[in-house]
Amino acid sequence: LAEERPTPMKRIGIADEFGQSGNPDELLKIYHLTAEDIAEAAKELISKIRS
Repeated sequence: LAEERPTPMKRIGIADEFGQSGNPDELLKIYHLTAEDIAEAAKELISKIRS
């Protein structure tokens, strides 16, 4: 995609650190990977593009 059309992106993932163990739902919250967190990151990127 970037080769043909430059496209703004936001990388979402786990930082370069030792991971934690636990309940999967809790881990998603800790690492900001819930559906709500991802939607918020997308909204922030869209607002940056539009400004």
